[in-house]
Amino acid sequence: MTNIDYAALTKALEKNEFQAQVFETGEECVKFLLETLKPEDEIGMGGSKTIEQTGLYDQLVNAGYTVHWHWRAPKENWREVKDAARQSENYICSANAISMDGKLVNMDGASNRVSAMVFGPRDVYILIGKNKICPDLEAARRRIFDVVSPKIAVMVNYNTPCKKTGKCYDCAMPDRCCRVEVIIHKKPRDVNMHILLIKEDFGF
Repeated sequence: MTNIDYAALTKALEKNEFQAQVFETGEECVKFLLETLKPEDEIGMGGSKTIEQTGLYDQLVNAGYTVHWHWRAPKENWREVKDAARQSENYICSANAISMDGKLVNMDGASNRVSAMVFGPRDVYILIGKNKICPDLEAARRRIFDVVSPKIAVMVNYNTPCKKTGKCYDCAMPDRCCRVEVIIHKKPRDVNMHILLIKEDFGF
């Protein structure tokens, strides 16, 4: 989406009770988090190319924070690390898509990310690159099937039709990663949800 009206998007997010901030670069966003998060509070992370590309994990660890991220743990420990992430005071992740009327759309395979986003951690920080901003809810949902899931299938080497064609077939394969869809229309009651919009492309 080109010519994004960040003022309008921020207003829509605030109307839906989210806290929204706009950053020119990923570096600015990481700096904000390093200045905002308390070292005594544990941090959980959801699987995210955005987090990986910003280098946020390494900077937090190097600054002395306790961070639970299964992407940096042996696969046999993933369940334990995901549980610790969900029970942390802070949770950092990205969203698969966001609509201009301020709704977040996410699709998970295991549901650890979407479950932690909506209940558990006290504060949830969602980093969103400009490539994930869509004009409306339908476009946001379609983005997941046409862009996100095929790229995840390639990244993880899943055996799904979308990996080969780049198109969703609503398959029934065991490796299917688009299993649980969560649309957040308004901020969940028991969490402080911070939407961090970055004016650069991050993730997919």
